[in-house]
Amino acid sequence: METHTKGSSLTKHVFLIGMPGSGKSFWAKQISAYFNFPFIDLDAKITHAHGKSINELFQENGEEAFRKIEQHELKNLCFQSPLQIIACGGGTPIYEDNLEWMKRFGLVIFINPSKASIIQRIYSKSHRPQFLNKSIQDIDRIYEELLVKRLPIYQQANHTVNEDQLTIEYLIKLIQPCINHH
Repeated sequence: METHTKGSSLTKHVFLIGMPGSGKSFWAKQISAYFNFPFIDLDAKITHAHGKSINELFQENGEEAFRKIEQHELKNLCFQSPLQIIACGGGTPIYEDNLEWMKRFGLVIFINPSKASIIQRIYSKSHRPQFLNKSIQDIDRIYEELLVKRLPIYQQANHTVNEDQLTIEYLIKLIQPCINHH
């Protein structure tokens, strides 16, 4: 993919949020490659910093302790330079004031593909703690429970991108106002 912004930089971070399996990391990498801006996967950053998988951190310390670690890493990223394209964990915006931080330091985009797309992705390759070794029916039930809790928070993003809009071209249009051309 050709890059299109030599000598450009972001004026703020771009945070992608959404349900587990929604494609946040995939789209963040695509955006990053297109603009030649740094990409961060928050879950990967946490696993690298702590030398343990997300599953191990959940199992050893519980969700609350994991969310505190995640919040610490998120807040550190908010102050980092250069500004970056950041794929957040599905639960990142839900915890305490994380969404407020993201909106203060960046543009927040809710990636919202269809339920069927997400469930198929999760079922075919799940490494996520809440979906590990689950049947497709269990995944569907857990997805619905998570969605009820998370959707009102996700909908507070600066932009929502539904499946029919989910293209690199559409995401580029949303991000263009955050680009400083030198």
